Amino acid sequence: MISYAQNFEDVILWRVLRDVSSGFYVDVGAFHPEIDSVTKWFYERGWNGINIEPVPESFALLEAARTRDRNICAAAGAQAGTGRITIFPASPGLSSFRPSHTATMERNDLEVEVLPLYQILQPYAEQAIHFLKVDAEGSEREVLLGMDFSRFRPWVVVVEATAPGSQTRISEQWQETITKNGYKQVYFDGLNEFFLASERMELASRFEAPPNVFDDFELAATLREREWRREMEGALRARKDELSAARIQINSTQAALALSEAVVAKLNSDLGELARALHKSRETLEQVFKSRSWRWLAPIRNVNFALRAYRENLRRDRFFRTE
Repeated sequence: MISYAQNFEDVILWRVLRDVSSGFYVDVGAFHPEIDSVTKWFYERGWNGINIEPVPESFALLEAARTRDRNICAAAGAQAGTGRITIFPASPGLSSFRPSHTATMERNDLEVEVLPLYQILQPYAEQAIHFLKVDAEGSEREVLLGMDFSRFRPWVVVVEATAPGSQTRISEQWQETITKNGYKQVYFDGLNEFFLASERMELASRFEAPPNVFDDFELAATLREREWRREMEGALRARKDELSAARIQINSTQAALALSEAVVAKLNSDLGELARALHKSRETLEQVFKSRSWRWLAPIRNVNFALRAYRENLRRDRFFRTE
């Protein structure tokens, strides 16, 4: 099992209701389709139900993710009307009609529709309700006053029993509203009180122990961390492959560069040899020019040059006369 709820409420409810297939729930103050959701695990198992959420942004998320559910953008209260709710953009799950416990947070006030639970449930008079969960940030009494427990009989009722943001138990404000209608308080998890309908008391023994190893569950946060780690490992492997390919390319480039450097070095060496040979030839030529034999043979070279010029002129004259 994967537990999405903030205090393992879904673990207890699944233990109690695991024999029910395609059950039905009512979630007052649903907040989010997955985060801190008591119903997410049940929805994944094929259940459906009603999600009541007055914060528009949270309602939009529910509407998009819970297509089999009926999602209602309203607050549950003692009677129909409107009310002014304080919304905390940084933590919309704390939105409340009594926001004093979060006085330092940024807030926005919004007028919302208020509907009693019995009115919301009217179209489901023949539908068995397997659990009702109420988390109204201090307005649980008003929610329960709007419920008709004689007509609608959730098997299990889960109600947040402490003052918002504290461990102070305030269930005495509303507990009798439930118990006088044939429900017995069977479990307290430190945050919520669980009530069981008198006609379902055969399930009472399933509330005897807190969530434990035999419930065989893990936290959604653990699952998300594992999936994140798997994604990061995949990304890391891909990055390593890219680096390996880049390293091969670098090695290939370095080898080509080394070869090019060797060729350049050989060319430089050959050029040096040629330069030295040219220098030696120049020295030899200068020695020839400075030699006595070169000077002595100068008249002969001049006569030869004159003869060559004379012969070239004769050849040119014959060519033009022929033409």
